[in-house]
Amino acid sequence: MLSRKATAPVASLTGEEIAPHDADIKTLRTRTKDWYAANLAGMVVHHPHVGDVQFNNRGLRKMLSSSANPVKLQLVYVLPQIISGGTWVRSLDNRNADTHPNIVRYHWIRGDVLLNGESMAVEVNVEEHKDGKLYYNHTLPGNEYFQESVQARNPSIPGVISPAERSTSGEHPTEALGSEPPGESVEQNRQDLNPRGLDLQGAERQQISENRAFFIHA
Repeated sequence: MLSRKATAPVASLTGEEIAPHDADIKTLRTRTKDWYAANLAGMVVHHPHVGDVQFNNRGLRKMLSSSANPVKLQLVYVLPQIISGGTWVRSLDNRNADTHPNIVRYHWIRGDVLLNGESMAVEVNVEEHKDGKLYYNHTLPGNEYFQESVQARNPSIPGVISPAERSTSGEHPTEALGSEPPGESVEQNRQDLNPRGLDLQGAERQQISENRAFFIHA
């Protein structure tokens, strides 16, 4: 069950914005990857508490590594609205600074989304580096799905994590990543991406893409 008692939704979608409902998971993952690269990579979205958050390839890689749930992939379409309009939930300092020295802390932003009429809570994880903040991943609390490769590395993790398991697992975002790539930073990702997004801080802006116009309220 993905829905919960809803607050005012921060976004709504049909679920077919990136791929048809009948698309298999492989096709949906490929379409989502291409759509993210064309429409989100380089975009900066502002959250009142967390600040400016940039979409980059690091977040794309992490998101795709845990994207066995088709709903999660469909929700990529409204990530900017969740970040800009969601509620700050918590922050956690990086406790693995020896292996990830550029990461300062993590932040969680939660927003309710209407997907084809069904309300569900979505949490976005923001990774704060020394030189800025990046979208890192998003989840449906209590309904996380993992690909077989992730389960193979963590035999105790089933296909779906229950709320009880999630609260007692003790998993920290950096524990599943291994060593941080050399030179990984927000500035490096900006240079690599040749950003085509918009800085939305303090204003309402419109981004035109081939698929849709986003209206995001800072």
